[in-house]
Amino acid sequence: MTKTFIFEELDDVTQSYLRKARDSKGLHMTGVFALQGSYLPWFGLFGGLAVIILAFWFTLPPLGEPVKAAMLQAAGLLLGGWMIVAAVRVWSSRRSLGNFVFADGVRLWEGRGEALRVTDLAGLEWVDAKDNYNEGKYTGTAFTLNLEGRQRSFSISNGDKATQMYEYLQALSKEPGFGSDAAEDFQDIAPGEQVHAGAASKVTVAIAEHSPSPERVRQARSGIIAYAVIVLAAVVGVILLTPLNTSWRDDAIFDLVKTQRPPYLRDAYLIDPRNTRHREEVEALLARFYAPVIKDVQDHGGDKDLSGKFVAVLEKIKTAPRPTVSIRVRDESKNQHELTRTARADKLEKRFVDAMSAFVSDDMIEFVKAPDEARPIFEIEFAFEPTKDDARKSQLTWTVRIRQSVDEEQALAKTWTSERHWLDEEQEDAIRDQTATMLKGLIGVDNPLPRFIPQRAPGDF
Repeated sequence: MTKTFIFEELDDVTQSYLRKARDSKGLHMTGVFALQGSYLPWFGLFGGLAVIILAFWFTLPPLGEPVKAAMLQAAGLLLGGWMIVAAVRVWSSRRSLGNFVFADGVRLWEGRGEALRVTDLAGLEWVDAKDNYNEGKYTGTAFTLNLEGRQRSFSISNGDKATQMYEYLQALSKEPGFGSDAAEDFQDIAPGEQVHAGAASKVTVAIAEHSPSPERVRQARSGIIAYAVIVLAAVVGVILLTPLNTSWRDDAIFDLVKTQRPPYLRDAYLIDPRNTRHREEVEALLARFYAPVIKDVQDHGGDKDLSGKFVAVLEKIKTAPRPTVSIRVRDESKNQHELTRTARADKLEKRFVDAMSAFVSDDMIEFVKAPDEARPIFEIEFAFEPTKDDARKSQLTWTVRIRQSVDEEQALAKTWTSERHWLDEEQEDAIRDQTATMLKGLIGVDNPLPRFIPQRAPGDF
């Protein structure tokens, strides 16, 4: 009969007996003891280290979500740490027997870490042993014991110990080849007596006098506390690793974008509020891009009020996560169809946005149409009013309002009326003329060349 135990469940006598056999490697003990080499602890040790290294290798630098990286790292630490601890426990824990096979004539003891299998040898009928080779190299011997119709298999990796074990078990067996007298006498032999293997072999073996009968006297630990510790370690690991990954991510992103233009500085770094370690440096880098633009406006703006207010807008957006500037253009002309007024306003808006974007740089300012209920940064209104002297001609009244931010209630406003009177067919020319006047007042030129042609492809990081 074969029984399976957890070592810590066993009675003290059996535990002491097996520890003595393991520690002495069977020396001065009745029977044959074969220590089994096991690669599993070494696999656990080096495999655990590899898991930990790979977990950090694939998550550093953590350019994604810090929490996700922290969870993967915590999982790697837990799995790798568990493998390492398991290996160390096999070598050092009192709850682990190690790996061995020990036959003492009464029982066959097989230690597998914390597990133990015990087979009663009283009914042993015959033994079969087969040597295994791999490319001519001995790899171990596989044993099969026939125990009154039941079979028990195990293996031994040491050739000398395998030979001793075979001879010992064969001497204990009832196999006819070793003499029928020995088979009959074995049943009546008391522990501690000598067993003669039969006339053919002339081998005498001893049976352990004090081989204990294993009893399960205590409950093995359930492992609930260990599982709770693992869960707690996972939670604590994520909590501790998340801020570390946030800092590592901050540094990594900054290293990637610190030599790039504003879109990269903003989209990759500044827009994320978690990035704080290099925020001042990024803002300083952005300010360097806007410095020549601000200087050009200050030096060449034709209207000091308009250009000064535009400088304030640039100062506001230069370190903002988004360089967004809202705009609203309206044609307030009377006696004009709404579609005509809308088309002229849209055309003027595009002309103004194109010019200002070229002057500042397309990747440093972003114009958006202001909703009706919101206050815009730039507000342009114009209207054609018929003259009193000639109904065929109109005067063009132009108003520009600029706010530093949408929260500013009182905008800087400039209004002027063209001295020239325009015929209906000349109104497009009039709008272009006053657009040029407005641009010269703001930036000093009415048709600026592009300051920079962005090379960023759509979707680039």
